[in-house]
Amino acid sequence: MIAERTRGDISVCAGAPIKKDTTHSEHSMFFFTHVSQSMIMSHTIEIGTDNFYLVQGRIMSVRATIVAGIDGSTCIAGSSSQVTSTADRSIFLERRRKADCIIIGGNTARNEPYAKTPVPLVVISRKEHPNLPAAHVWNLDPREGVIKATHEFGENILIEGGAAFITYLLERNAVEFLELSVTAARGGTDIFDFERFLKQADVVIKNVLNDTTFYTATFKMQK
Repeated sequence: MIAERTRGDISVCAGAPIKKDTTHSEHSMFFFTHVSQSMIMSHTIEIGTDNFYLVQGRIMSVRATIVAGIDGSTCIAGSSSQVTSTADRSIFLERRRKADCIIIGGNTARNEPYAKTPVPLVVISRKEHPNLPAAHVWNLDPREGVIKATHEFGENILIEGGAAFITYLLERNAVEFLELSVTAARGGTDIFDFERFLKQADVVIKNVLNDTTFYTATFKMQK
């Protein structure tokens, strides 16, 4: 069962707390789904009340963000720059500013521009990264890195690693929110099987903006 947001009302799936979202226009379309459809029921709440919130309106805890092409490609010619879109970059930068810390893997550190970040940067890697002198380089398991970052920098952890890095954390229940942007790009490498994780999520919110589809998927994180 899929509940669709329109301009006049919003339908809410059971178990999905809803809060007023002020980051999207009234013309945006949202879809709410649960993996277990037997647990779904819906009701309508008037827009303009203060008694509902979207997952996107919650305070971040451990949130992973990734952009992929329609075929799951996350890199073209070794970089995500040809996969992303104007809409994705805008939301990506806004999300960064709300984080207490950004975590990436060694491959991302070598191939993407991370010399300057608005918040502390942690690189989970076995190697040093002299190109990122301000980064905190930790040689440990990514799950341990997330826990350590939470203690050292704050609860709002943003993971910007590549497909393999984020897949590793998702498979081990170390991520609470997956922020996925899907663009029209295709034919790249480092495939991210986003359909698999959207099916596994407890709640999925979908928003289409121009040529990019945005998903916020919520998982029960193992803390």
